Amino acid sequence: MNLTPDAVADYKNAGYYMAEGLLSSDECSQILTRGMQLIEPGSEAPNRVFMPHREDPCFMGCFKDPRIVEIAEELVGGTLLGAQTMFYIKPAGSTGHGWHQDNLYLCSKPDPCIAAWCALEEITEENGALRVFRGSHQLGLLDMVPHDDSRFGNHDQTVQPPEGCEDTLVLMRPGDVLFFDGMLIHGSYPNTTSDSKRPAYIAHYVPESSTSNDENYERSQLR
Repeated sequence: MNLTPDAVADYKNAGYYMAEGLLSSDECSQILTRGMQLIEPGSEAPNRVFMPHREDPCFMGCFKDPRIVEIAEELVGGTLLGAQTMFYIKPAGSTGHGWHQDNLYLCSKPDPCIAAWCALEEITEENGALRVFRGSHQLGLLDMVPHDDSRFGNHDQTVQPPEGCEDTLVLMRPGDVLFFDGMLIHGSYPNTTSDSKRPAYIAHYVPESSTSNDENYERSQLR
């Protein structure tokens, strides 16, 4: 995969890059089927399977998929290691995910992690599409502060984007993959539909030269 210099430059400026149709519809269906089989019965929304690659070869294949890894490496300009995977669904009627930066949790230093967020079904404004704050990765790691907002009922802390930093709605089709910098402020509003679960597969990678003091994450070779 060879990205254009303009695409890489825009990623550096914006903090995110969309690879449209990177995965096929059949691949999306397979990942979705396997992910639903791994969800624990009775678990509360938002449902999440953490590190599914550790127990399922389908997710291990996604984690090491050269199409995903090579784009991520081109964007950051160096070799990456695998840090974590998630299968995530946002059931109909569930609340949003407050504004946050992934690198707060992955603690990658000196350079942040990069996320690959893969849509498995159509992602719309109504079912809670991601919203990203263009260029916010250049602000560094911001403090999480308490908040009381019913739209983000499952999260009692949030990043407060600086004044004038506006969110951008990211609409996605199955197979689209959104790559974004671990410092990028992002989140989502509630899923207001009656029948969509907004499923996604998410992988995080860290630069080979990085360190992390969080033992919950891996530094896995991808080749």
